[in-house]
Amino acid sequence: MPNVAFVSQNDVWRTDSLSNNPPHWTQISNINAPIQDIASVPGHPQILYAVTNAKRVYRTDNALDASPVWSQVGTLPNSTNVYACIAPVKSDTNVVYISG
Repeated sequence: MPNVAFVSQNDVWRTDSLSNNPPHWTQISNINAPIQDIASVPGHPQILYAVTNAKRVYRTDNALDASPVWSQVGTLPNSTNVYACIAPVKSDTNVVYISG
């Protein structure tokens, strides 16, 4: 998977051709909100988390499929800052640490 990468701004985009110049990017979400951070679970490249500035946490279990399905899995407390970082836990794909 060395040619796969994810980026975000108001949605999540994926390339399967990172070594190409330029790579081809495909939108893989319809979150439509500024995204503060994205992170994949170590050892589980299909699982990707995203957190938005609206304090919503999203997850897909099929990030490498043609049309990944995203679900909102949580909401952060109001005390969260305007920045956030996600740290998924390799040993339990249902646990993520989020700082903000």
